[in-house]
Amino acid sequence: MRDPIPDMGACCNCGGTARVRTIVLLPLRAPVPGTGWGCGVCNLPPDGAMAVLCDNCVRRGDNPQFAISGYVSSNSRVPIDSLSLEPFVHSHGNN
Repeated sequence: MRDPIPDMGACCNCGGTARVRTIVLLPLRAPVPGTGWGCGVCNLPPDGAMAVLCDNCVRRGDNPQFAISGYVSSNSRVPIDSLSLEPFVHSHGNN
């Protein structure tokens, strides 16, 4: 039996809800600290912005226009251009 595709809410490009299963880690700070991506190797807190895309947008090579605000399950999105321009990237041993 196959596991169902988890519900990740609306695509951060087209807004569709079918087959949204690609997670994109953005090099910017998340709008809600503690709800994004982080890195145990670089000791980054989970403050990185994320987006999700549907299969159709991935196939076309579309970029996300929105980022997740809060946890993905909240289905809250904000425009990417509203995020802080402060970079959020791996430090690769520069701790």
